[in-house]
Amino acid sequence: MAAAPQRKPPAGMGNAIGRVLFDGKGAPGIEVQLCEEMRLIGGCSGKSYQGKTNKDGFYVIDKVKPGEYALAVRVFNSNSFIYPTAGILSAAKFKIEKDQSLAVRTVNLWKTNLQIASPPNGGTVKTDKPKLSWKAYPNAAN
Repeated sequence: MAAAPQRKPPAGMGNAIGRVLFDGKGAPGIEVQLCEEMRLIGGCSGKSYQGKTNKDGFYVIDKVKPGEYALAVRVFNSNSFIYPTAGILSAAKFKIEKDQSLAVRTVNLWKTNLQIASPPNGGTVKTDKPKLSWKAYPNAAN
């Protein structure tokens, strides 16, 4: 298994180190941000710091001013972001401390463009155990 990168933050600053997975594997090239504020509508606001996952899905967001931040993760190449929550509709806060690297919990991505094969959209289901089927995603295990 690949190991998380280690990077010492510059004096007086902090780092966030984490991982993004898709289908149980590291998701490469995913944009991640630490945001001063995360709004339900409008997303990331205030000061933000960016990073991108490596080939194994790990990222380091470095040179972060100490404080509390929300984490936003871009859903592949879409315009959508997801964020870890701390309850219903509130973003989890991650505390970055000076001269420290914070291990951020793993984020799992999913795709939302599932193409259903049956039952058809808007169709009537006449059984209590319908058979569901969809078009497969390449290389997806489940």
